[in-house]
Amino acid sequence: MLLVFCTADHGGLADYAHAQCEALAMSGYAVLLLAPCGFPFRSDLYQRITLAGPKKKHLHSRPLQQFVTAITILRYQWALNAALTSTGARQVLFTTYSEYLAPLWAWNLRRWARSGVRFAAVVHDPVRNFVVGPRWWHRFSIGQGYSFLDVAFVHAPIQLDTVSPQPQLHTQLIPHGPYRYPQSNSSAPELRHRLGVPHEATVLLSFGHLRDNKNLDLILQALTQLPKAWLLVAGPDASAGQRPAAHYRQLAEHLGVAQRCRWLIGYQSAQQVADHFTACDAVLLCYSGQFRSASGVMHLAAHYLKPVIASAGASALLDAVGTFGLGVVVQPDHVDALVAGIRRLLSDPPLADWQAYGQANSWHRNAQLVAQALGLSE
Repeated sequence: MLLVFCTADHGGLADYAHAQCEALAMSGYAVLLLAPCGFPFRSDLYQRITLAGPKKKHLHSRPLQQFVTAITILRYQWALNAALTSTGARQVLFTTYSEYLAPLWAWNLRRWARSGVRFAAVVHDPVRNFVVGPRWWHRFSIGQGYSFLDVAFVHAPIQLDTVSPQPQLHTQLIPHGPYRYPQSNSSAPELRHRLGVPHEATVLLSFGHLRDNKNLDLILQALTQLPKAWLLVAGPDASAGQRPAAHYRQLAEHLGVAQRCRWLIGYQSAQQVADHFTACDAVLLCYSGQFRSASGVMHLAAHYLKPVIASAGASALLDAVGTFGLGVVVQPDHVDALVAGIRRLLSDPPLADWQAYGQANSWHRNAQLVAQALGLSE
């Protein structure tokens, strides 16, 4: 049996965990998923155990919020330990790598590793530049987070910064499969009418958590030079320490583009996702130069056959856009480059090879490589 450990209860990481578990199960492996109570999927293909944690609610005190988060992390680790004990599983897959509080829990997983349990993690964000606490603690935690892993799965070739040598660890490149979402029940003109967007306007979509590295402030600045462009922002505020939607709405007012912005802040249902991608002309993936990962939103754009404006550091995202002609790549963190890229996409869009992209990024291949790396076929 493969234990899959997922701490996400919504968004792209939860989507990824569900799709990967189903692909592994369809490949013939017994899968037991440990996931939070709010995990949005049920499946007949794999088993699931609910990770007990506090009910989510907005806490005005940041120290209290951090305390609750810390307790939740440790409770989840206790539940993983209990599952290892009760099931006798010899392979564990973390659906995402995390270093948070690793010095307090990694020692126990190293003990399991010494007993023969194999651990792997999907490293969605290989550059760990979001610092929590003192820098020395952050760096120490990164090393601890890798210390028990046998395999780190990545979506683009990269030399991982493991802080300290990890001779037991090897890196495996795997594809990021597509997300399956419904088609909209409405046409693009109908959806735009509901949003109060003129028929002749160009609709640009910024989707997902409102994180600072998505450069939404630069996008708003770019709108001042693109008078026919309208912006649809759909997704929840990110975690503490990231600028909230209110900040960007105030900036839009200050720049004089607020009338051309539509804000749908909060978690989006599958049907809402379908509506947003149907209504838009292009998807904005304008990450900062420090972003070095794949993007789940890219796979949604591919599902709905929507071209993208992409910026980032060297990453799986830029590789995919360039290889399959899925849109226009622009210099990161640069307003003028963003404006020029949007104009280029609208005037001379590339010929996207969506079919080849889908074939190269399958969940079946993802599951095959994960199984081989963890020795599930042995």
